[in-house]
Formats: sequence, structure tokens, C-alpha cells
Amino acid sequence: MIFGEFQTVEAEGVVLAHSVRLSDSGFSKGYRLNRADIERLVAAGIDHVIAARIELGDLMEDEAAEQLARAVAPDHLTFSEATTGRVNIYSAVDGLFVADRMAVDRLNAVDPAITLACLADHVPVRAGDMVATFKIIPLAVSGSKVAAGIEILRLMPVFEVKPFQAHAVSLVATELPSLKTNVMDKTTRVLSQRLQLAGSTLQREERVAHRANAVADAICRALEAPDRLPKLMIVFGASASSMPAMSSRQQSGLLAARSFRSVCPWTLVICWCWEELVMSMLSERRDVRAAQRKMVSTGCWIVS
Repeated sequence: MIFGEFQTVEAEGVVLAHSVRLSDSGFSKGYRLNRADIERLVAAGIDHVIAARIELGDLMEDEAAEQLARAVAPDHLTFSEATTGRVNIYSAVDGLFVADRMAVDRLNAVDPAITLACLADHVPVRAGDMVATFKIIPLAVSGSKVAAGIEILRLMPVFEVKPFQAHAVSLVATELPSLKTNVMDKTTRVLSQRLQLAGSTLQREERVAHRANAVADAICRALEAPDRLPKLMIVFGASASSMPAMSSRQQSGLLAARSFRSVCPWTLVICWCWEELVMSMLSERRDVRAAQRKMVSTGCWIVS
């Protein structure tokens, strides 16, 4: 692309960088001048224009933006029409926006003319929210540069929206004399509201003593309760303290449970807010491992 000031009589085929107004009409930015247009401009006394002459292998801004957008997997996304070198991308569902920052940076490093802007990684979005935009900065860009960007987009998921999955939620909360009932009530209410944003519903709540046996039994009852939707379990503890150093076996078990975290952040989550109770469950002689295996088989994620 050759950009600059052109004599009007020699400007046939150039693309205007700025709009040009005439007494009866005009030409908008991005318009390609033909021979009849040149005659009108000369008759109007306009002897030069600021424009770009497109060279062999160049792509106009809209075509370049559209090609880049078409390289994105369309799952759970909608795309605007290309205009002024821009294609906006919207979420089609309520879900979690996921972006690979390194991949975004790699795409933006292809050429200064090609830009991708998007939300930060792991941002909750609603259907209709704009999540990303492709913008071609100049009026045209090298086709080889666009091809390089397309290759990056096809090789890796640069960004996507992962839809929330509705779950049947069970809450187990431990009680202590120092914990007020209205605090627990508020916790339940706020949790229910947050879950609804992801399409999940708090099906049941059980409050138990701040003891390992009571928590383990409540978890088992919740896991065995019939539910139409996949289960999600949240455990709130009445107190917290610093966790002593874990053995390598305990660390491995915790990491293994974390590895079951799924695409959706609302997939079965066990929140261990009271580390001393976890250590108690790990050390007691009762069959806690069986309960852990049952949690993991349901897809749980333990958060310490």
C-alpha cells in the first residue's frame, strides 16, 4: 500500500483516507475513486486527495478483518459485519470468557496494522456482551500478514466463551457458638444469588457441627440425594487457621483433586475454609479416602 497525497488527475483507483465533500454530495473515507469520480473532483476544483493506492497482495481493511474473524472458532460467539476495518465479537451465551494472553500477544506482534483487543482471561460474561474486536488500522494490509495471523488463530484457541453449566447445588456449613445465625443466613442468601448468575440453584443446605465426622456424613448425604442436574457442592467452615506443612502424599491428593476442575468454574467445588478440619479428616481412622474418591468421581475441586 502506498499512502500519501495524490494529484486528482492521477488518482483513479486510489482509496480515500478522508471524506471529501462536494456541493451536491461527496465521497466517504475508504471509497475507491473511479474515472467519473475524478472528473467530478476536478470540476469541483479539488486538485489533490489524501489516499492509499492498493498494491498487489494487499487486502482492504474490511476484507482483512473479516478473514481474521472467520478463523476464530464460532462456538458460542456471534460476529458483526466488517465495517471501517473492524469486526466485533459477542458472546452468544452466559459463560466464562477465556483468553490465551500469549497467543493474543503473538497475534498482535504479526504487524502493527493488525490488532486484536479482548477481555481479560476468565471474565464472566452475559449473552450479548462484546468480548473481542479485530481492527485493521490502515486502509489496507499485506495479505501475507493476514495469512500469518490466521495461522495463529487456527493453531490455538486464542479466546473462547465456555458456557456456564447448570448444577444442583448443595451447601454444607459448620456451626460454632461464636458464629451468629444471621451471618450464616446472609452467606446462604449471597451464595444463592451468585449461583443464579451461572444458571445454578441452591437445592439444599445442611448446617452441622464443626467436626470432621459431621461434615463427612453431610457430604455423603448430599452426594446421595437425587438431583436432575450435575451436582455442585460447597462447604463453608465456621473458622479458619493456618495449615501446617502437608506431607507429599497430602499435597499430591490436593493437586489431584484440583486437576478435576472443569471448563466451568461452577463445576462441583468443595471449599475447605477450615484447614484444621481437613487435616483432621485426613488423619482420622474412618474411611475418609472413600469419601474423597466419591467427591473426585463426581468432578470435585478442592480449594484450600
